[in-house]
Amino acid sequence: YYEYFKPAKITKAFDAASRIAKKLHDEKLVDVIVLLSHNSFNRNVDWAETVPWVNVVVSGHSHAKTPEPIEVSNAGQPAYVVESKEWGQFLGELTLIVDKKNRQVVMKNYQLHPVSSDLAEDPKVAEMVREQDLILERRHGKDVTRDHVGDCADEMPHDDHKEGLLGNAAADAYRASANAQIGMESVQLIGVGISSGSLSTMDVYNISPHIYSPLQD
Repeated sequence: YYEYFKPAKITKAFDAASRIAKKLHDEKLVDVIVLLSHNSFNRNVDWAETVPWVNVVVSGHSHAKTPEPIEVSNAGQPAYVVESKEWGQFLGELTLIVDKKNRQVVMKNYQLHPVSSDLAEDPKVAEMVREQDLILERRHGKDVTRDHVGDCADEMPHDDHKEGLLGNAAADAYRASANAQIGMESVQLIGVGISSGSLSTMDVYNISPHIYSPLQD
C-alpha cells in the first residue's frame, strides 16, 4: 500500500512507537499512553508488553471481541488490550484511574455497548452520512445504498479464519466475470458478510472493497 501514502514513508512501527512512548514518559508530557494499532490481536498484545510505558492498546484488524480486557505487565504496571469486534457492532468504554503523583494507571471498569437499530441517531452524524450518500448518488446516478440489485436467500457471514459460502461465492464471481477456469479469494480480504433479503449496490461492493484503487477512481 505504499503508493497510497506517497510522499509519506512508512517506518518500522515498533521502533517508532517505542521512541515516541519513551519520549512522552521521560519528559513527563502525558499522564496516560494509549496505543492505537491496526495490527493482529496477538501482535498488539505483544506490543502492550514491549512498547515502553504503554498503558492501553486499542486493537483493530483481527475483529476480536474482548468482553474483558487482556491484561499484561509493562514496566511494572498493568497494561490493557481491548478490541470491539467489527463494523461498529459494539462501542467499547474503558475507564482508567490515573494517579498523577505516583504515575500509576489502573483500570476502573470496562464495557462493550451493543450498537443496535433501536438506538437514537445522532443528528449531526446522521447529517454527515446523508451528505456522503448524496455525493455517491450524484457520482453513480442513483442511490447505491438503497437500490435493489439482487437478493440473498440465506445469511452469508464473514469469517477471517476459515472457508465459507461468502468467499466461495466471491471466487465463483471472479471466475465467471473473467471467463476463467479458476477463481481464487483470500477470505481475509473479504469485507463484510451479507444478510438474507434484498441487496443494494453498496452491499455487493462491501463484499470486496479491497479492490478499490484511488489511482483509478
